[in-house]
Order: sequence, then C-alpha cells, then structure tokens
Amino acid sequence: MLVEFPDMDSARAFLDSDEYAPVAALRHANADCTAVIVDGV
Repeated sequence: MLVEFPDMDSARAFLDSDEYAPVAALRHANADCTAVIVDGV
C-alpha cells in the first residue's frame, strides 16, 4: 500500500496518532510489515 502525505512531519504524526493506534495494533498482531517513509519521491 502507498500513502502520500504533504510532508515528513505529517507522515510521522499519522503513524504516532491516537486515531491510527488501533489499526497499528491490529497490523502488528496479524502481519509482518514495515512502514517506510521516503522523502521527496
């Protein structure tokens, strides 16, 4: 999956947000995956 954000701070804020925390918990419990943030692509 590819998700675009306007800047690096927005991407990091999303990954650390309270709204995303339940989804992240499900993802970590059920899948092997890694989030990679690439700047300027």
